[in-house]
Amino acid sequence: MTEEELAAALPHGAALEQAITDAKAGRLQADGFGRVLREAVLMVAVVAHEQAAEQDTAAPFVIEHDGQRYGVAFTSPEQWDRFSAQTPFVLLGGEELGRGWPADLGLAINPGSSPSMLLRPEHLRAVLGAGAAGPRMVPAGAGVRVGAPDPGLPPEALEVLRQTVRADPAVRAAYQLAVAIDDGPVELAVGVEATPPYRGVAEGFADSVLRRDGGFRGVTFLDLDGPLLRSAQGYATPLQ
Repeated sequence: MTEEELAAALPHGAALEQAITDAKAGRLQADGFGRVLREAVLMVAVVAHEQAAEQDTAAPFVIEHDGQRYGVAFTSPEQWDRFSAQTPFVLLGGEELGRGWPADLGLAINPGSSPSMLLRPEHLRAVLGAGAAGPRMVPAGAGVRVGAPDPGLPPEALEVLRQTVRADPAVRAAYQLAVAIDDGPVELAVGVEATPPYRGVAEGFADSVLRRDGGFRGVTFLDLDGPLLRSAQGYATPLQ
């Protein structure tokens, strides 16, 4: 395939690069980023056949960061060249990525270059829509940055949260937040403060919310404690 043919096969590369930049800056939330990623075609690095366990299968080329394994993908031939022009690749659409990507593998887009993004496995599934069947929980050990939601949840959704807080004796308060998980895009989330403080209350709270209003499917819920709670309190009013 010539460079011209390859460039023509990646028509949404520039749009995905802009989406990465906007998502990391908080100008694009997870659902918008997911739409762009699903429409994109990526150059996905693969292991050479002689190195793969299955000779007829193109296994993803894998890197590791902070104990998490990531497959590697690029938005353009230029980005691929900066990583390693000798690495084999296949062209893979975002929709295909959502259907066939290994469940334990994250996705590193343009690693070592700019713009770039690391998506943990659960975050990749979420932005591609695979996690929309229920609440999404922030995994233990994930890096979380919080900020003020803009825009926030609609008034009727906030009232559902308030009613659930009042009905659950384990919950002191809930907060609507903007969060970025690890190197992922900024998205709207619900933080849960337990009384007394303990982890795991957010999952039960999320289930209670869903029983009241199914519109919260796909929303991220997280336990708030320690520094994360103090950060949240600086950005949002508790829903009591």
